[in-house]
Amino acid sequence: MATQPEQILENQLVTQPHRRHFIVEIPIHSEFLKQATVQATVQATMQDKNNNISKLNILEFCKHARTRQEIQDYVGIKNRGHFIKTILNPMTEKGLLLLLYSDKPNSPKQKYYCK
Repeated sequence: MATQPEQILENQLVTQPHRRHFIVEIPIHSEFLKQATVQATVQATMQDKNNNISKLNILEFCKHARTRQEIQDYVGIKNRGHFIKTILNPMTEKGLLLLLYSDKPNSPKQKYYCK
C-alpha cells in the first residue's frame, strides 16, 4: 500500500524536526513528455539545417578570399567570439575554409577562401 503524502510529511517532521523545508514531487503526464521530446527534436533538426545552409552560403561567398569581418557580416552574426567559435574555427579545422596566410593564422590581414 502506498504511503500518502500527508503521512510522509508528518513522518519527516517528527523524525527531522530541525528541517525547515520539504520536497514536493509533481509527476509529469506522459503525453507532455512525448510532446516536449518531439518539439526538442524538431528544433535541433532545424538548427542543424540552418547551420548547414549557412555553411554552404559561406563556402559560396568565400570563392574569393574574404576577411573574417566580411564573412561575419555576410552571415549576420554580430558577436565576434561566437562567430569564431561556432562557425569559423570548425570550418577551418575541417578544411572547408583555407587561410590565405597559412603561416600566419592570427594575421590582421588574414583572409579565408575555399577551392
